[in-house]
Amino acid sequence: MKKKATEDKHEALGKMQSLCSKSEKCAFDIRQKLQALSLSKEDAEWVIHQLINEGFIDDERYAGFYVRDRIKFNKWGKMKIRQALEHKQIQDNIIRKILIEVNEEEYLDILRTELKKKHQSINDKNPWSVKAKLFRFGASRGFEAGKIYGIIDEIMEGEE
Repeated sequence: MKKKATEDKHEALGKMQSLCSKSEKCAFDIRQKLQALSLSKEDAEWVIHQLINEGFIDDERYAGFYVRDRIKFNKWGKMKIRQALEHKQIQDNIIRKILIEVNEEEYLDILRTELKKKHQSINDKNPWSVKAKLFRFGASRGFEAGKIYGIIDEIMEGEE
């Protein structure tokens, strides 16, 4: 009976190696996959340990790709990205390090572009109402309040 469990964890390791070689995964993602395979907690941790040692899993590398993708393709702000990475149980020091590395100029350009697009779609003449809608939009995307207000002021000044 013990041999079957050993075969199971080695089989799971092979499956996870294949999965990790196709796309970047973090330890949390793999832990969930292993749980779905009904692998014991000890065997799952053994598989994860092997994947980390062999370089298939690297949470810092994963976080770097995750941050760049979410900013570029999803147009998310740092706050929303931080929350998503925390949900994936990425260590706080890794999250801070990766978010500091974000190019601030490109980040603000994305926020500016998104707020301008939203501004064009708002059919409201009351400037306070427009500012509130723009702020809520930026905040829902996870951008920081100070950055949102700064760009809203730019947009509203250009309108006058």
